[in-house]
Amino acid sequence: MKKYLKVIDIIEILSRVASHVFQVRHFESCFQSSDDKRRIRVLEEDLKMAKEVSVRLHEELERLEVKRTKAQDELERTKRLLDESEDRRLSLQKEVNSVTNEVRRSTRNQLTFM
Repeated sequence: MKKYLKVIDIIEILSRVASHVFQVRHFESCFQSSDDKRRIRVLEEDLKMAKEVSVRLHEELERLEVKRTKAQDELERTKRLLDESEDRRLSLQKEVNSVTNEVRRSTRNQLTFM
């Protein structure tokens, strides 16, 4: 009798498994309806487009970084030239002041002798 019960138990278990398999396949078919497949394709296309946009934006960022670096270098060079020209201007101003003072002294000395 024990063997017979075991066979019945096995048949019952197999029946339950078959029922679960049927339910799983039914759920799979529900989730894989044509509408779901269309949504999946749309999402895949959106993902592909987003990746392409991301790549383009990354490339544009790299180009802008190169331009920014060049502009920054040019700005530093221009500042350096401005500083150098200001130094020259101050030096020339000192020289002009010195010459002007010398001319004034010379003129005063000549007027004193007259």
